[in-house]
Amino acid sequence: MSHFPSVTAFKLFGCLLVLLPGATLAAAPRAPSNALQYQRVVFTASVGRNAFDTLLRRDSASGVLGTPLVAEDDLGLAKSKLIGTAELTVRVEGRHRFRVGADYLAMERSGTSPLTRAVVYDGTTYQATDTLQTALDLRRFSATYLYSPIRNERFELSAGVGVDLIDFRAEVGSAARGLGRRDEGTAPVPRLAVEGLWRISEHWYAEGRASYLRGVIQDANGTVRGYSANVVWAWQPGMAFTLGYQRYQLEAESRFTGTRGRVEFKTGGPQLAVRVGF
Repeated sequence: MSHFPSVTAFKLFGCLLVLLPGATLAAAPRAPSNALQYQRVVFTASVGRNAFDTLLRRDSASGVLGTPLVAEDDLGLAKSKLIGTAELTVRVEGRHRFRVGADYLAMERSGTSPLTRAVVYDGTTYQATDTLQTALDLRRFSATYLYSPIRNERFELSAGVGVDLIDFRAEVGSAARGLGRRDEGTAPVPRLAVEGLWRISEHWYAEGRASYLRGVIQDANGTVRGYSANVVWAWQPGMAFTLGYQRYQLEAESRFTGTRGRVEFKTGGPQLAVRVGF
């Protein structure tokens, strides 16, 4: 699968930031000035230090299992990094919402680490005396549709469907021995989504989001899980600040010839965000 042009994707995301608000021309119901659940357009930018837990296993084309590698321990990749996200939410006719988002600080990591045991990767055996060079880059773009069967001045409950577009690149090899393997591609990951927003007082909210899906397609299977919990302070109409925690987990295994292996990627941490809406 060809490598997704990340620059083009961010250009498309920028276009969505400009074009999607046009869908909110329909009049919104009158509501308290700080009621987040009635805002028609909301832009959110967040930043936080995320921890990583990554497992890689690359099998040979004939199906010989590779060695499971914990990237942060075995390959010297950073265990945490400052990560940022941006998202735009547009409310259409009250109960319908569309949201697009992207990681604008890429989760790109690289490392060099001497091996402590023999490792098999893509049918190649690396000895305990080898030093491996590794690069792992992952970017996530998302789109979600939500419908709110419950929405009032105190509470909103929403459910919907979404898709994450995962753009990834992995390189593992030994420069000294002239050995290495590069994998890259783009994979759409669908998911179900549930969200809740509770207005505790005039300026304070509690918010929760969760998403999940497990699927099997021929010789491949995967699971995606995500959740976040936030406390929101609506400082004034049109601006709010959020403090919370988010976690995202992706597991995938393939037995297709040429892409045999397994990936487990987990990331999460505290997030600080600012929201601007109307």
